[in-house]
This record gives sequence, structure tokens and C-alpha cells, in this order.
Amino acid sequence: MTGESEAVSKTSQPLAKTSETLVQDQINMVFSGTMVSRGRGRAIVVKTGPSTEFGKIRASVAEDESGPSPLKEKLDEFGELLSKIILVICILVWVINIGHFFDPAFGGGFRGAVYYFKIAVALA
Repeated sequence: MTGESEAVSKTSQPLAKTSETLVQDQINMVFSGTMVSRGRGRAIVVKTGPSTEFGKIRASVAEDESGPSPLKEKLDEFGELLSKIILVICILVWVINIGHFFDPAFGGGFRGAVYYFKIAVALA
């Protein structure tokens, strides 16, 4: 839990009471997931659930998830821009083909407009 890459000696002696004792300086405490490399010992559970160091980490991570990440914001902006570009392409293709709406092959202007609308959507 405290990030040691090598074995660290622990002691049962109490630490001096200070409000600024860091987790890694608590040499008389073992944490959930602590591996014992040699020796033996007894432990007393002093905190459980959200009061533990793991619980504090979980709470801080949950706080950070409250807002969208910068990546999500950028992807949302890009998605909006892409949607606008696609809309412009659809309208442009449809407008370019206005002259073909009344082609006799479509049987009327409305059918021609619908046909070219479908083509514009398919191209976008």
C-alpha cells in the first residue's frame, strides 16, 4: 500500500503523535494487501471500509469522476464540429441538385427532392 518495492521492517513501537505523519512513515502499521516476507506478528484492525487508506483513495477517485475529463470534452467538441460539417455537406449536395428535382424520371418535383435528399444523406 505504501509503495515499497523492497521489504520494509515494521515495529510494534508507537510513533510520536503528530498530525502530519505520512502513510509511508507509519512503520508500526500494516495495510490490507501487505505481504510478509519473513517473521511473524499480530495485528489489530483499527479501520475498515471508507476509513482505510484504500477507502480514502476510492473517495478521492470518485470525487475526480464528477466532471467530464479533458479528453471527453475535446471529443464532444470534435463530434459537434463533425456533425455541423456533415450537415453542411448534406445541404450543399441537395442544393447543387435542385435543378434536377423536376427531371421527368422522378415523376414530380417532390419525388426528385426526396431522391436527392436520400443521396445527400447517404454521401454524408
